Amino acid sequence: MGLQQPSEEPTIQNTLEEMGEFTITEKEETEKEVKKEDDERKELYKDTIEIGANKIEVITEHEQSDEEIFDESLDTSIEGHVMQRTNSDGDLIPSDDQLIDADVLNPMISVANRVVIATRVADALKSVLESQNLIQTISGHDYVTVSGWSTLGTMIGIRVEIESVEPFPTKARFGYRAKVNLIDGRGVKVGEGEAIATSGGRQKEEHAVYSMAITRATGKAFRLSLAWIMELAGYSSTPYEEMPESMINKK
Repeated sequence: MGLQQPSEEPTIQNTLEEMGEFTITEKEETEKEVKKEDDERKELYKDTIEIGANKIEVITEHEQSDEEIFDESLDTSIEGHVMQRTNSDGDLIPSDDQLIDADVLNPMISVANRVVIATRVADALKSVLESQNLIQTISGHDYVTVSGWSTLGTMIGIRVEIESVEPFPTKARFGYRAKVNLIDGRGVKVGEGEAIATSGGRQKEEHAVYSMAITRATGKAFRLSLAWIMELAGYSSTPYEEMPESMINKK
């Protein structure tokens, strides 16, 4: 009678195989695949951290936050919205039901199509300025007040954000320097302006000088960014409040 071969010693792997479950090797492969998927969901992001008065850009690896996902979705939706309205040459189709006024500053749209929008905006603006008496005539030329320029901004979805108003050294009793930014509907800065005002001019009270500095800075910001649209409407590209007081007094 021959010797009986000893039975194979049971192991965790053999037990799992007998139970019909995956082997330890398969389990390790599965874990690797899961880890790979997790790593693929992580990307490199550029973050800005503040250390004292210094700002340093660092590259970090992490999963997208809700805010980043929202921003990415917004950018994708805007790009898709524009791409859906383009012809075979990549130009935006000039149709009234596709072009919106806020697109006049959209860099993704061709200059030709932005002029189409600007012309339409200028025509609508002209009727508003005339009906609301937001135009001042000096030596035969029409100048739009800052309120009129702000109306243009509102029409295309731009708001004014005051960045700073600081005392300005002057021989006059009061002086202020103001800086403002123009912000579009997405919260992107599209223009800026800086100006001063002193009590040596028409404004004598401190609060009036303070306000005039802001008014002039606002007018300058709009002029630097939107003068071409105002000229399409047939008006001077210089806001009324920026005109020399000697000329204003002669009107």
